This record gives sequence, C-alpha cells and structure tokens, in this order.
Amino acid sequence: MVRGVRDRVTQAPGYGVFGHISYDPTTAIAVQRIFDVNQLGDLGIRFPFNNGSTTITNITSNTTLSPTKGVLYYDELNISNSAVVDVGASPCFIFARKVSIAAGCVLHADGRGAAGASALAGGAGGNGGNSANAAVVGSSALGGGDGQPGDLGAQVSTSPPQFYAGLTAGGGGGGSGSGGGGGGGSSTVDGAAGGATTGTTAGAGGRGASNYAGGSAGASGGAGGAAGLAGNAGGNGSAGSAGSSPSASPHARDILRDLMEFFTSHRGGAGGGAGNGGAGGGGGASNGAGTVSAGGAGGAAGANGTAGATGTGAADLSGGGGGGGGGGNGGSGGGLILICCEIFDNQGTIRANGSAGQNGGNGGAGGDAIDGLGGGTAGAGGGGAGGGGGGGGSGGLVLVLAVDVVNSGTLTAAAGAGGSGGTGANGGTVSGGGGGFGGGNGAAGAAGANGVAGVTKLLQANP
Repeated sequence: MVRGVRDRVTQAPGYGVFGHISYDPTTAIAVQRIFDVNQLGDLGIRFPFNNGSTTITNITSNTTLSPTKGVLYYDELNISNSAVVDVGASPCFIFARKVSIAAGCVLHADGRGAAGASALAGGAGGNGGNSANAAVVGSSALGGGDGQPGDLGAQVSTSPPQFYAGLTAGGGGGGSGSGGGGGGGSSTVDGAAGGATTGTTAGAGGRGASNYAGGSAGASGGAGGAAGLAGNAGGNGSAGSAGSSPSASPHARDILRDLMEFFTSHRGGAGGGAGNGGAGGGGGASNGAGTVSAGGAGGAAGANGTAGATGTGAADLSGGGGGGGGGGNGGSGGGLILICCEIFDNQGTIRANGSAGQNGGNGGAGGDAIDGLGGGTAGAGGGGAGGGGGGGGSGGLVLVLAVDVVNSGTLTAAAGAGGSGGTGANGGTVSGGGGGFGGGNGAAGAAGANGVAGVTKLLQANP
C-alpha cells in the first residue's frame, strides 16, 4: 500500500504506525500531523518552526521587508492588492505558520544577489588642430570590471575557502568600438587618429563557484580609425564583439541537502560584467588661426558621449572629435529566498530574478569643419564609438518548504538580459568649398551577454 494512503487510513485499534501510542484513530491522525510538521527539523528547525511568533502581517502596498540577520518570523504573512514586496536581503529566511500571496502580487529578491560590475566613462574626443596646435588623438576606451561572484569563496582559487557547488554565473560584458579618425586638411596638415580600445577589455561575468566560470568578456574594437593625412578623410573605427553567456547552472540534484548548501556558500546569482567604454574620435586638422575646437566629452557609464565642437567659418577651424559612449553596468544576480511554513497558499509570484545589464551609451558626433577663409586647410572631427552593453545578472534560488500546499503559484529565478551596445557616431563633414576632408565614423559597441536561469523548488510534506 502506498505510504501516503497507509498512514492516513482509519486503523483498527492497536494497529498502524502509532498503534503503540494510542488506540484512538483521531489521536493517531493528530500525531501524524505533528510528525509531518517536524520533518522540517531536517533543517535544524524544531517545532514551532516560526519561533512561536504571533505576528500577523497584512501587506497591501509595495514595500521592502526588514529582516533581522536575514530572518523574518510570522504567524501569518498575507500579501494582497497587487502589492510587490522586496524581501530586503539575501539570503532571506521567512518562517511562518501560514504564507498567503494573492493573485497579481509578487514577493521577490530580484537583484539581491551578487552585484553587477560598474562600468566606466567613454573616452573624450580629441581637440581639433589650428596653426599652433596639432590635432589631438581621441582618448582610449576604459575597461569594465568583472561581475561579483555568486559564491562566497576566496577570489584566489588556491586560497581557502573554496566552494564547488555552482548555482549560476554571470554574463560577460560587451566590447566597445574604437573611435573614428579625424579628417585631414587639403594642404600639409594631418588629422589625428581615433581612440583605441587596445589594452582595455570589458568585464567578465562573475563566477558561480570555484570551478564554474562566468561568461567571458567581448573583444573590443582595437586600434582607432586611422588619422586622415593631408588630403585624406579619417578612417572608420572597428566594432566590438558581444560578451558570452556562461554555461547553464551545473546544479543537478533537487534534494534538500544540496539546495540548503547554497544558503551558506553563496550570496545569490552571480553579477554581470560591465561593458567597455567607447573610445573618442580624433580631432580634425587645420592650420588656420584661432581658438581650438574642443573634442566632446566621453559619456558616463551608460550615457551618450557629447559631440565634438564645430569649427567656425571666421577662423577656418577644424572640428573636434566626438566623445565615446559610456559602457553599460552589469546586472546584479537574483537573491536567495527560503520560505518555511505549515500552510502555503501562493496564487501570485515568488521570484529571484537576475537584473538586466545596462545599455552602452552612443558615441558623440564628430564636429564639422568650415573652410571660411577659403584656404582649404580644415578637416572634420572623427565620430565617437559606442560603449559595450553590460552583462546580465543570473537568477538566484527560491526554495519553499511546506506541510500543506493550497496553491503553489509561480516560482521563478529568471536570467537578466544583457544590455545592448551603443551606436557609433558619424564623423563631421566639411563645408565652405576649401577642400578639407571629413572625419571617420566611430564604431558600434556590442551587446552584453544574458545571464542564466537560477533554481526554484517547492518541497511539500503532504503531497
């Protein structure tokens, strides 16, 4: 006979699994109930597992909970009226007699896991030249950091402690493009090269465990667009490549011991790597007198670069290079939630999703040149490159342990999407009939990679 049926049939007096305790079938059923509840003692929790709390909390609006050392105790936790509730910490342990979540409501630890990496600004555009100053090369891109690991082990793999049970690793950041070169003049003066990405990389995704690496960073565009030599337009920059996603979660066994280990060895899903900042465009050439046309500033993380200054016709000045777009920040991983209760009634959603990576900023346009004096000396500035997108954070863990389940609802630990790369900007143009040349175009940044999904599990004593 199936045990679930055997244990709950009406036994003849003196028989059954509790016959040695009582001849009364009603008492036997009550003892069975206590036995079911106490199976949660496998976690080191003893009845009453909500610490005898008499707190009845009814939540009807969006709020963030305030765990004490990661723990919350309730008699009842009731969420209704389409409320979205942030658990406030990771890991977060909720112990209650009853947990009730109405349809349309959410209890979550989104982005509560490992932090996504912070991106840096894009490179500034180079100043245009004049009779006293040569055109300036665009600033190089700035690399993005790696995502925070999902585990709590030492960063150096030869140092203790190390954990080998992997939950999720983060997505890699996207590489940025290189800047366009500044245009040359039609006389003897040269423009300046666009900013390079050589030597700077996007960030890798955070690891999930000592033997579970995050997604690798995308390659950046390399050398900047070639300087427009006298009588030539500036060269275009080269695009970056996308970051890569890590392998799927290596977690293989949905048994209580393996799941519980994550609550002591991990902070949650791993964070995504930051995108590379875009390089600035090179300044255009001119031997005309007057004030230098300034290059545009690089964009802050995730923000667009500003356009280079436009040359003025009265002074026959070249255009400044456009600033590079900032790299996108990496998304944070989902947190860890454990709900341990006697009665579980979830008609809404419980989730521990990773956050999306931030989009890379667009490059700024190269400044235009105007040959106002008719000498034919002015070249336009190169366009700034787009920043790389940040990698997506990966999902965390939702674990529910209950005696009776009224409704299981929806449990999710979805991956965060990688941010898109910024677009490269066009180089400036030349007007006025003097014969100067246009700047090269900045190249596009590439997308960050998606994270990977985490783990959800509902374990029920009375299925």
